Amino acid sequence: MSKTFTRVQNEKLVAAQKDMTGSITEQIDALYKNAFAVTMSTAGDRTVVNFQIQDEDGSIRNRSIYFSAVLFDVKED
Repeated sequence: MSKTFTRVQNEKLVAAQKDMTGSITEQIDALYKNAFAVTMSTAGDRTVVNFQIQDEDGSIRNRSIYFSAVLFDVKED
């Protein structure tokens, strides 16, 4: 499904922006809450954030999210 909003529909455009940022923030917060380690790296135009999550049985699972480096860039210390 695809939706397009224009400045003519400013109220819908702003609502879509709030929905998107709210959803992204909620998902990232949940990953951080459940992670015991987080590894971040930027290569070229892509940033990878890998969350290591330990389940109740002690097993480790990895969840990764990817961003454009324009949105988030990991700098060398």
